[in-house]
Amino acid sequence: MADESNQLNPGVIFEVTSVAIQGLLYPFGIKPRQLKTLGPGRTRPIILVPGYGANRSCLFPLEAYLRAIGFDRIFPFDFSVGSGIEPAAKHLKEFVDQVRQACGTGRKTVDLVTHSLGGLAARVYLQDLKGARHVDQCITIACPHNGTYSSYWAPTIVGRQMRPESEFLKDLNLEAKRAPGVRFLSIWAELDLMVLPREHSIYAEGCDQRIEGVGHMGILMHPKVLRLVSERLRSGQDIPATRLERLSLLAKGIWRKSRALIGPAKTTEQ
Repeated sequence: MADESNQLNPGVIFEVTSVAIQGLLYPFGIKPRQLKTLGPGRTRPIILVPGYGANRSCLFPLEAYLRAIGFDRIFPFDFSVGSGIEPAAKHLKEFVDQVRQACGTGRKTVDLVTHSLGGLAARVYLQDLKGARHVDQCITIACPHNGTYSSYWAPTIVGRQMRPESEFLKDLNLEAKRAPGVRFLSIWAELDLMVLPREHSIYAEGCDQRIEGVGHMGILMHPKVLRLVSERLRSGQDIPATRLERLSLLAKGIWRKSRALIGPAKTTEQ
């Protein structure tokens, strides 16, 4: 019998594979995507906000999945946090205004889906820059809401801001400063090595969901997270079924019907 202690954890394999895939995708997200005037569309606009050192490519799998199931207004946000999280939040504010204008006056609010430090930039926008009135819900994925001890290796402005005892986080987490009216969901990874302790990814507002067997980057590609985010974004709006969904439902119906016709497998008596 093989020694189980020498076998790699499936979560570690998934994380390493995810990092490799995102590394290959990285060059395709360097150039910002041009924002076009599209009109209202059939779904509420979604803005995808990446994390520290990443670009929009890390959210390609989520974007592709959302488009496949019917979301037609998705806008990746590109930003730099070299001079701190607050300037990034100001850029996000400008981008939200541009997206709302591009989608016409019929869309008064947007949804934010963020990863890692992108969630902190979103919260600064919501809490300090009056962004709450323009956002219906904010989904944070592996975001260090209460800081992370892994940030001590980064002797930068952003690294200091993400330390658990930083003045930046003390101010941001004041109960009186929470964003009114915004629906929050914080999704966090069981094997996260970037947000430590991992429970610091849980925001005090809204609800949270732990994803087992994934790390800080793998969580962006996990099927459960893709479904969870899409179901959350569906709430509060009606989205017509896409051809992909109709084909999926048809395939499931045919499979159930065929199993019912064939009946249970018979066992051969000895």
